[in-house]
Amino acid sequence: MKLAYLAVMGALSAIGAGPSLMHQGAVPVEPVAFHSRMDMDTESYQLRVVGQEQACSVVLRDDFEGGLASLDVAPSCARLFDRLSEAHFWREEADGDILFVANDGRTIAQFFPGDGVAYESVKPLMPLMMLTEL
Repeated sequence: MKLAYLAVMGALSAIGAGPSLMHQGAVPVEPVAFHSRMDMDTESYQLRVVGQEQACSVVLRDDFEGGLASLDVAPSCARLFDRLSEAHFWREEADGDILFVANDGRTIAQFFPGDGVAYESVKPLMPLMMLTEL
């Protein structure tokens, strides 16, 4: 009897019906993918300017060359601080600071690990910006 049950459940599982029959009434749960930094090729951040309601997204690409990673800054970031449109690279310093760097090597913004949740800007002095990982 157990063998027949296992054969039927195996056949139903093979066609995808098994889980829905075996867990009737169970709350459906969507699968979640877990990634470590090693297997991610992007990291997303939210950038906020203190005193403004809007935020924008910043995406770090893990294609490091010469200590720099490419950085995609959403066009809406320029509305928060116009010079952010010049930032094309991300560099992490030995002390944990994050630099947004222009094509010509200029530092557009510098962030330090603030409260353990967000990075806070030290350059430029104004506007004060916060960078949090999504």
